[in-house]
Amino acid sequence: MSGVGGTEIRLADRADAAVIARIHMMSRVATMPYLPPQKRSHDQVTQWVEDVLLKSCRTWVAVRDGEILGYAALEGDMLEHLYLRPEVRRRGIGTLLLDQVRRHSPAGVSCTSSSRTPMPARSTSSTASRSSTPVVATGTWRGCPT
Repeated sequence: MSGVGGTEIRLADRADAAVIARIHMMSRVATMPYLPPQKRSHDQVTQWVEDVLLKSCRTWVAVRDGEILGYAALEGDMLEHLYLRPEVRRRGIGTLLLDQVRRHSPAGVSCTSSSRTPMPARSTSSTASRSSTPVVATGTWRGCPT
């Protein structure tokens, strides 16, 4: 699938694990400063991606010019993860990933939120209005390395 600025969405594979781990770690620091510092090394998070994430979730990556910009992971109808490189936020890439997730969850997508504050209305309402597939935010992230 091709989208914003030549960004393609494809299924992730084991060869993507180290980059997915790096994105996970960078995004966590940049967008969730209230969380305690990362306790796991890049190698440990890469191992988690390989052993847990890619085995338990359908995972897609957003790629432009051969570079992975973000990823989304779906377990059943639960959006477990959606992370972007911090410098590519607000450019439609997260929406492309979410649209891919929605295509594989026609009955709806549930998601969890690790945020201590409500998601901005712009993010939830503008994204939700693009599809008839509901997205529901509940609880806390599962299966995330800290």
